[in-house]
Amino acid sequence: MVSFDPTKAYNDLPPLPPRAELESRAVLKACIEAVLHGTEMSFEDALRLEGSLFAMTCGTEDIKEGMTAFLEKRDAAFKGR
Repeated sequence: MVSFDPTKAYNDLPPLPPRAELESRAVLKACIEAVLHGTEMSFEDALRLEGSLFAMTCGTEDIKEGMTAFLEKRDAAFKGR
């Protein structure tokens, strides 16, 4: 099972380019995890890893904020939670 704590995402990532700073660091962390570890396993296992990471990010405040901001046609205010 994959261990991922979105509350630690802000501390675990290196500095990001200016555009990426506008995105949820918790989701960026999950993407990086999927790429780095997914390339070291079979395709089927990589898909399971990606699915697990995606499912973990669905419960974050940032995902809810992103979806709400999209529906309200405004910029999201991510908090890394």
